[in-house]
Order: sequence, then structure tokens, then C-alpha cells
Amino acid sequence: TSEYSSINMSADTDNWTITKITRNPINITSLLFVNGNYLMTANNGATPLLISEDGYQWITNGSFTPFSSTPWDVVSYDISSMSMPAFSLNESAYYNGIYVAVGDNIVSSTDLYAWVERFTFGGTLTTSEFKGVCYANTAGFSGFMAVGLGQIITYNNVGNVTNVGIVYTSPDGITWQQVSMNITTDLSFNSIAASEQTIVVVGDDGLIWTSFNGSIWFNQPSPVTSNLNNVSWNSVNNTFMAVGDDGVILYNSTGTGITWTRQTSGTTEDLQSSVWNSSRGEYVVVGYNNTILTSTIAATSWSAHAKFINPIAVYDVQGDDFSAGY
Repeated sequence: TSEYSSINMSADTDNWTITKITRNPINITSLLFVNGNYLMTANNGATPLLISEDGYQWITNGSFTPFSSTPWDVVSYDISSMSMPAFSLNESAYYNGIYVAVGDNIVSSTDLYAWVERFTFGGTLTTSEFKGVCYANTAGFSGFMAVGLGQIITYNNVGNVTNVGIVYTSPDGITWQQVSMNITTDLSFNSIAASEQTIVVVGDDGLIWTSFNGSIWFNQPSPVTSNLNNVSWNSVNNTFMAVGDDGVILYNSTGTGITWTRQTSGTTEDLQSSVWNSSRGEYVVVGYNNTILTSTIAATSWSAHAKFINPIAVYDVQGDDFSAGY
């Protein structure tokens, strides 16, 4: 909200509990759950990363007491701290003990607590930003991939700045290099996901690109012109799903990322992310203005769920009106 940041939690995707985590808005951008921990990114230089074991108690830069990360025989009280560079982050990914988060720059960690800056924009790229990251393991490439939008200065025309979609790769999350692609675009790449055979990137104006190795890319036909904000791959069903502005939901049932079908979402709200809920066998899509949609494996019929519950206060203290005294 404009007043604070919160997360919505549900055990059944029908009833959602609102939990406030900050007193001021920090612009939460993504949420990752891996190895029993939640990792959250934010567009806030003071608190670009937050971690939690239960989704209720969160820690970020500084020292806090309730996280139980220090053994009792080492320190006789609980204390946890995180250290990270101060800049905006948009998304995170994990593979084989390495956490990577991208945004203004790229940082990585092996324990969620200590984060090291691994890449900083420079040279001819100015005002650049990574918007998505994933780990890909195809026949043609294995490693982390980050995508976004850069601005390149063309020296043959001094002062002219051109937008360019950017892709960077890393075999280990530490060393990064820009991909010299066979085709280019001035549109932003907003999200990336990979199956065992295909890497898919989506972006503004309905852009959909695919690759098997991260270097050779194919511009796939898109049924929409709305900005696509997120793409995800469901390994259980070998399917891709992309969501975007104006209630757009696209579905690729073959796992190749080539042919996409637009679904009837029942909303015109801008959709931001999707995930496969394996415990209930359904997709969950979220968007602006408390939009939450669910669908079965076929992803053809979507139901809206927007029942939010504010937790009841444990107690309330009220004193008499102040009428006399010093």
C-alpha cells in the first residue's frame, strides 16, 4: 500500500491473511521459497533483501533477535544480521547453494546473510537495470541468466541514447558477461524462465523470445501487445505460463515456448506473477489491486479469490481521557 508493505498468506488459496512487515512502503518485487526460507527482494536501497523462516518474522540489514540462527552454545542469546550493498533489487534465483539477486546490479550469497556485489553496470551501458533472473539447465547452456533493459550510447551520434534488451549469463553466479545475441530489440526484457529444453524471455509489447543456448534467439509470435511481466515454467506439467498487463494470461502447453494461447482471466488488472501450487494442483496468479486468480492444470478457467482477513489484535489498551494532572 501507500502507507506500509505487507504480505498475504493462505493455506488454501481461498482465504488470505494480511501481515504487515514494514511501517513504510518498500516496494516488494519478488518472493522466493527455497531450503525452508523465504527470500524477498525490494526496490528500496535501505532494505533490498529480507529473509524469513516462517513468513511472519523478517530480518534485513542490521541485527535482530528472533531468527534463531546462532547456536546457543556459541552465543547465549539469539541474534541474526544481514549485510548487503544498498541498491534496488527486482528478483532472485537459487541453484546448488548459490543465491543470486538482480536489479540495479547483481549480488550473490551462499547463506542468505552475507551478500557480495558481483556485477556493476559500466562502459557504454548507462541507466541499466536487470528485471529477471533464473537458473537454466538445457542441452546448450547451464548457469544463471539475467535479463533487463539497458541504454547504450551510440558514439557515432554524440548524445544519442538507445534502449536495448540485455541478457547476461554466469556459470556460477559470480562471474557475469553480456551475451552478444543474433537479434536485438529496444524493448525491455522483464522475466526469464527455462525448461529442460528451452529458455523463454518475455517483455514489453507482448515480446516472447526463445533460445536453447542463451546466444541464438528466436522471436516467437505473440497473441498480445500488452507488456508481459512474468514467465514461469511448471516442471510437473512441462508448461510455460506468462502473465502481464490488462489481465493477460498466456499458456504454452508443450514446454517449447513457441505456440502460446491466451486464456480468459476475467480481469483487466495488471498481473505480475504466477506459480504452480503443487499441494493443491493449481496455478496461482497475482496482480495489482488485490487480484488473486487460480486455475486447474489446464489453465482454461480462472477463479478470483480476494477475501482478505486482517489479524485480530491480541489485546487493546485504553485509558481514561486525560482531564487533570501535570
